[in-house]
Amino acid sequence: IKRMEAAGLEGVSIAGADVSMAQLKKWLEFPREWGPTEWGPMPFLPAPDVLIKRMEAAWGKLESYSGLAIAPGKGSVVAGLRVGNVFIGVQPALGVEGDPMRLLFERDLTPHPQYAAYYKWLQHGLKADAVLHMGMHGTVEWLPGSPLGNTGLSWSEQLLGALPNVYVYAANNPSESIIAKRRGYGTIVSHNVPPYGRAGLYRQTAELRSLLTEYREDPVSNDIALRGPIFDLVASAGLDADCPFRDPATGKPRRGTSE
Repeated sequence: IKRMEAAGLEGVSIAGADVSMAQLKKWLEFPREWGPTEWGPMPFLPAPDVLIKRMEAAWGKLESYSGLAIAPGKGSVVAGLRVGNVFIGVQPALGVEGDPMRLLFERDLTPHPQYAAYYKWLQHGLKADAVLHMGMHGTVEWLPGSPLGNTGLSWSEQLLGALPNVYVYAANNPSESIIAKRRGYGTIVSHNVPPYGRAGLYRQTAELRSLLTEYREDPVSNDIALRGPIFDLVASAGLDADCPFRDPATGKPRRGTSE
C-alpha cells in the first residue's frame, strides 16, 4: 500500500473480512421457510443445512477447521485491495494439497471453508454488483455439482449466486470457455493470445555459448586463450552467483577465476 501511495495511487486500501464459521453457516443455509411444511417433509426441497453437512463431511466440523487462510479465531480470511468501489482479490486455492485435480472430479468433495467464505462474502458482505474473472481459467465453474446443468446443490451455483460474471478468456480455448458459460454463467469476453517467440540466450550468455562451443572443439589448444574470457563472461552474467562453485576441500562457495 505504501508503495502504491508513493507512486501516486491514492485511494488504494486493504479490504476484506474475517468471516466467522457461524456467519458462513448462515450464508450456506437454505431458507427454512422452504420446508418442511405442515404437510410433512417435501423430498424435492433440500434440508436447510445440506451444504453445511456436506462441507463438514469433507473437511470436519467448521468450528475446528484448520486449513487454508484461517485467522487466529478460526474464521476464514478474505483479503484483497479496494480501489474506490472495486475490490481486487485472488481466487482461493482449491485446497487439496498434492492432488489439486481431485476436487474437480470427486463429486463428494466440497470447496474448503475459506473458498466458500470468499465468494459468499462477495455476495453478502461486499454486496458486489458483478464479478470480473481475469485469465484462463479459474476454478469456481469446475466445482462439484451437476455436470450438465446447475442445481441449487451445485457449488458453482451456490458460490456465484446471482452475481453477473464477466469472464475475460483466451479465444483459443472454446471448449473450456463453454464450461465457464454453462456452469459459471460467464459472459465471455474473448481475447487473442499474444504473439510469442523463443526467447533464446541474450547478451553475455550468448557470447558465452559461442566461446564454450569453440573451446570444446579443441580444449588443449584453446585452454590458455579462452579460459580467461570464459570466466569473465561467467562473472559478468552473474552465473557464478546463480550456480556457485564449491571448493571440494571446504565445501564453501568460491568465486571461479581463470587462474
